Amino acid sequence: MEQKITDQDVFKSLPADLSWIEPHTIFLTIHGSKAYGLDTPESDTDLRGICTMPREYLLGFNKNFHEYILNDPDCTIFNIKKFFALASQGNPNVLELLFTEPSDHLIVSDAGKTLLEHRDKFLSKQLKERYIGFAKSQAHRISNHKRWLMNPLDHMPTREECGLPKKLTIEKNQFDAVKSLITKKLESWNPSFEQFTDSQKIYLQGKVADILAEMQITADDAWLAAARTIGLDDNLIAIIKKEKEYENKVRDWKSYEEWKQNRNPKRAALEAKYGFDLKHATQLVRLLKLGKEILETGKVQVRRTIDKEELMAIKNGAWSYEKLTSYADQVEDEMKEAYKNSALPNQPDIKFLDNLCIELVERSLERSK
Repeated sequence: MEQKITDQDVFKSLPADLSWIEPHTIFLTIHGSKAYGLDTPESDTDLRGICTMPREYLLGFNKNFHEYILNDPDCTIFNIKKFFALASQGNPNVLELLFTEPSDHLIVSDAGKTLLEHRDKFLSKQLKERYIGFAKSQAHRISNHKRWLMNPLDHMPTREECGLPKKLTIEKNQFDAVKSLITKKLESWNPSFEQFTDSQKIYLQGKVADILAEMQITADDAWLAAARTIGLDDNLIAIIKKEKEYENKVRDWKSYEEWKQNRNPKRAALEAKYGFDLKHATQLVRLLKLGKEILETGKVQVRRTIDKEELMAIKNGAWSYEKLTSYADQVEDEMKEAYKNSALPNQPDIKFLDNLCIELVERSLERSK
């Protein structure tokens, strides 16, 4: 029988200068596959938590703390201010901590109880962008890994293979200056959202992305237009484009090497057997379905019940890659429709959440006097 992890397993390895984290932790919960109800006998226990900070961290300048990360057990404890910032933006990995099952909670202080009582205040329609964004990140990893499995890279790409001479035909500083000009031009085309809150920025940026997608304007299209706008002739554009492609291939090679070196052996064996990463595939569908569900119902059901059988089938390799990608596209479209009809606010009430954060921090300061 698996031995249950306790909060003491987390705090026993705290370094002396961070021993304050234990009494300042207001919430600690199981996260990941065990919280989702999608674990197997091989699954590790993931823990996530939230802590306040001592007075010197809040008022002084010499000490900083954002999060504490431990590998054994896998645990991340967020500074409460960082947690509020990420959760208010709809970050799934952070927001979902507040909606795990009570049986998964290891620590819930009085401040933690207050936070849980107001957890729905973090929900808004901007979750669409975050959940789709995180899902697309999973899809990108799956696609890259599948490409590497089907066509393993065997060497660092060379300049000659990309149709380039052995050395740059223009001065390196000139080449870098031209790239910088193109980047600045592209940035100048991006609308400024500085006057808006972070939540509003996410919403507006998502709208812009949707418009560009509908107009079928790709990043390559924008890059080429920017290069021509700053007055580059077609020959120089062709050279810079090839250099850009070469840099991308080198970056891909480095990512491939890192992926090979850091792969979990059991996970790698499953990936080789089925042709794609089953864990990423399960997470892809879970994110899309949960995102759609939140928009439709205003509820966050971290522990999967209604679709557990479906998600476990994906995790166990029952789906083909083609079925996975087709289904993911379908659920993403359904999420976009759910967004249009959602009763959630466009953005969370940032002023309320800010005041809540202040209240919880002040409570901590009073308690530590």
